[in-house]
Amino acid sequence: MSESAHQKAVVQFFRMQWPNEVIFAVPNGSWLAGDSVQRAKQMKRMKAEGLEPGILDLVVPVPALHWHGLFIEMKDLGKTASSLSKNQKKMMYYLSEQGYRVEWSAGSDKAISILKEYMDYAGK
Repeated sequence: MSESAHQKAVVQFFRMQWPNEVIFAVPNGSWLAGDSVQRAKQMKRMKAEGLEPGILDLVVPVPALHWHGLFIEMKDLGKTASSLSKNQKKMMYYLSEQGYRVEWSAGSDKAISILKEYMDYAGK
């Protein structure tokens, strides 16, 4: 199962479990179409629009305990913390310092466990 398939399973679970709450993806890792010149133009436009390297894959804008919300970085099964990029680690530290809960998950099972615990803290 690909990282994308795991992420889809997590989003589907969340939306079924908490239909009145929001989870959304940040498509920072999107594939850009076209030749190298077209991709460079698209990337320049996206950066001007706020593309930020290292932003995590999923966001749950629900406060819980002392956190403002939850960010989750999805990875393939079998990946370890060493698979996080330098930018992702930097962003995780920054978001944590700003009062967000920040997690990474190798596969959907761990991410679903994180969501259950977090939403329980949120009283949902």
